Amino acid sequence: MRQPDDRTPHFHTRRQVLLGITALAALSACGGRSGAASVTDRQVAAAPDVSLHVRDWPSAKGSGKPLPTGADTYAPTTLVADLLAVLDALHIKRIILAGHSIAGNELTLFAGSHPQRVRGLAYLDTTWDYLALGGHEEPTPSSLDEPQPGPADLASMAASINFAKRLNKQWWPALEANWRDSLDVLPGGAVRPNAPPAIATAMHMAAHNLSPDYRRVRAPALVITVDPGSLRNLFPWLLQADPATLAAAQEQLDFFRPLRLADGERLAAALPGSKHLLIHNGFHGDFFIEHESTVVDAIEAMRWEGLQ
Repeated sequence: MRQPDDRTPHFHTRRQVLLGITALAALSACGGRSGAASVTDRQVAAAPDVSLHVRDWPSAKGSGKPLPTGADTYAPTTLVADLLAVLDALHIKRIILAGHSIAGNELTLFAGSHPQRVRGLAYLDTTWDYLALGGHEEPTPSSLDEPQPGPADLASMAASINFAKRLNKQWWPALEANWRDSLDVLPGGAVRPNAPPAIATAMHMAAHNLSPDYRRVRAPALVITVDPGSLRNLFPWLLQADPATLAAAQEQLDFFRPLRLADGERLAAALPGSKHLLIHNGFHGDFFIEHESTVVDAIEAMRWEGLQ
């Protein structure tokens, strides 16, 4: 991300940081243990006057070889090793790590394995323990499922963006930048995801079959839990659905909300001394943009010295 100069208002700087969170690249499990590996720099436009400075870790994708798709390849332990290698390559000694959704696993594992490298942790609507909640299960098709793109949705970049807008509560410049960066443009203008679906499945399996050990965490932690509160915040793609589907969605929302709130409490309790922030009426995928002031204020209010 561009470095602000002295004339940049503080709030605008904070907004740039929050807009950039959605486009942070997930570290793949390829490479990572080579002492001679390098990091590639590039810019991704996110909004007027906002560009994301992305540093890509070399992987099999860049070598022309097939991307590995086994669950072990994308296990949190492997991703943690990659993260450590990247921090070493960038000469970053200590860091404040923020993890969204399943990335909470990597936060916990990294902080427990390398406490001297961590100043603090921010858990952004993560889950306490996927394995304790049942682990990985093969999905059962449901009328509530997020729709998958069809040929018409992949016919062009514009069509794909319109499809993505239907899946989200709101659309933000950072979401669009991240969406564009996840697609390859083919001859003729059609697009396709630049990561095979098998990779998402492998990461999902690996994440849901891990039980984090919070006892090893020594860094201060901020736990942010999102209460969706309404169908628009849990199933934005169902707003125009038939009455029967909407009734089923409402039943699922009523079932999900207390479980989600209880899970956030369990996560905070597993991290003694942590701060717990509950955000009401938020969408899991973009709450840190919609509620940016609340999120940034909570992060800035933390004391990140590190617990002893």
